Amino acid sequence: MLACYAGHLDVVKCLRSHGATWETRDLGGCTALHWAADGGHCSVIEWMIRDGCEVGLGRSGPAGPPVAPRRRL
Repeated sequence: MLACYAGHLDVVKCLRSHGATWETRDLGGCTALHWAADGGHCSVIEWMIRDGCEVGLGRSGPAGPPVAPRRRL
């Protein structure tokens, strides 16, 4: 999740190739996709979606609604 938040796409790909799943949640109910969105890393988000990450999973817990990613200019 930290690799997603920090935008390290190469690390995310490596973790995925070694069995990391997209459905895993942290203690606040956030998935790796939420972490990538919170970090604003569109390239990571786009790759995750192409790899089959479910975009309809909401946060479960006190974290609130998902944050929409913003493209950095």
